[in-house]
Amino acid sequence: MLRDSDQWGTSLVAKVKRRWWVLVVTGLLGALFAGWVAASTPYRASALLLLRVRAFDSTAMERATQSALEETGAPVVFDSAAKALAVTRQDLQARTTLAASTKSLVLTVQVADDDPARAAAGANAVANAAVAVSKQRRDGELARLREATTELIAERPLRGAAAETARVQKLAEGLAANQSNVLGDYGRLELLQSADSTGATRPSTSNLALVGAIAGAALGLALLLLSRGRQGRVASEKELRSLYPMADVVRPHDLPAVLALASPPYRMVAVAEHPEDLRQGGSSVADTVCSELHDAGYEVAVVSAGQAGGLAGLAGLHRANNSTVHIMSVPATPIMLSRAAADPGVLVLCAVQPKRTQIGDLDRLAPYFTERTALVLTPAQRPARAQRRDLAAAGV
Repeated sequence: MLRDSDQWGTSLVAKVKRRWWVLVVTGLLGALFAGWVAASTPYRASALLLLRVRAFDSTAMERATQSALEETGAPVVFDSAAKALAVTRQDLQARTTLAASTKSLVLTVQVADDDPARAAAGANAVANAAVAVSKQRRDGELARLREATTELIAERPLRGAAAETARVQKLAEGLAANQSNVLGDYGRLELLQSADSTGATRPSTSNLALVGAIAGAALGLALLLLSRGRQGRVASEKELRSLYPMADVVRPHDLPAVLALASPPYRMVAVAEHPEDLRQGGSSVADTVCSELHDAGYEVAVVSAGQAGGLAGLAGLHRANNSTVHIMSVPATPIMLSRAAADPGVLVLCAVQPKRTQIGDLDRLAPYFTERTALVLTPAQRPARAQRRDLAAAGV
């Protein structure tokens, strides 16, 4: 009754078919987590500043951009912006991100807030404060140059009018050159684009949820790869056939046909059941098998594995009386299966109850399956202990 196949069914496809709900659960959890992250992520609004600077090479542009970036991030800028927004400087700094592009001389001021309007107002406040501070710094430097030049003109004038005029003119030319250097070296910040609340963005909840679902499903797939994929209970006949394709799966009403087609004929049927079931309430499966064979016209006899020298004695018994099919109930253990299947006249039935029989128990027995072993599928029954509780509750 055995067929050449992978009896363990350890392929990923087999695991996914059995544990598909793991992928669903992990994917759903990933989607929920990603959606929560997206919903809790603040809006970000950006304002753009343009740096006007006299620079002819990449090194000079990088130096000027870095200087402007440091100036924009100065405490005086955030003090002015925080005052306009009626917030603290520390809070505004914590929600602000500054970035610069040396190729385009554009500075980006980005502010995060739960409200898009407040995010845009914060970005505009920082950008305007940076422009104002830049202008104040530049105007202050120009004023200092004018004051220094005025003092030089007033000090020690020359006696001759022509000489004095030439001296003043020289100082004025120097002032103009210095002012030009200040404007060129320090640069000038201009507001290139103000922030708008409609332009404030945050991650899309649906897109991030989709990514989270895919990541969660991938995590579930990894868990299936790392875990034992054959845990749990047998769910159905279809699953039983897929888990153990090397063994026949029969129902009790199929047994008369199985015995009729056997050559040489079977004179003994060993029903292997879970030891716990045998200890609690006897062999209900063996009784079912006996009833089916009796209804089909077979002469049957139920015997015990402990009589007449055990299994060896029973083997001799079925050889001595060829007109009777003996039904024997044995514990479903590897040694009992191997001993029961040692005789060619013995059909071994492993009892399987959907929703109750553990796959791990069958896996331990599978290496001992032979061509005379079949899995008999019986209706799920309540354990004998539970049945006794029901009878006691009913007063029987």
